Amino acid sequence: MGFGTDEITLLSGDARALRVAPLSACIKEGSWPVLAGRYPSLAEQPVHERAGRRIRYLPPVGRAIERCLATHVVFPRYANDAYPTNALTPLSRSAGLQRLFAECVSVPRRLGAKEAGHVVEWARALQFFDLTFADLSAALASLDALAGGAP
Repeated sequence: MGFGTDEITLLSGDARALRVAPLSACIKEGSWPVLAGRYPSLAEQPVHERAGRRIRYLPPVGRAIERCLATHVVFPRYANDAYPTNALTPLSRSAGLQRLFAECVSVPRRLGAKEAGHVVEWARALQFFDLTFADLSAALASLDALAGGAP
């Protein structure tokens, strides 16, 4: 099993590869019961305050993924009352890029025309999805199918 994180991910200057910093995942309090069965050690981790929320850090498991090529971008959202219980919904490329950049906390400077062109070219190879789920196992199965090339 490989481990990456969305805590810090860098897009190379030519927008060809992602560099991932293998940090512990930041798990918000509402997610603790959902993940307890899969990660019993989460309950043993200390509680921290971050941006006014109670969180625990889940240490990485497995081999760290340091560089990769992205093919899909998925925006997951757990909702215990979600119906259907697992909805993987395609997003347009423009909507996906807009959401992706809304999640960025640090863009060191304005992108020049050449850099913006690299990002647009990079995004042409991506598929964007929204994943709203109530059943973690079903959500993981959807992600596995997506990674395996299933529609």
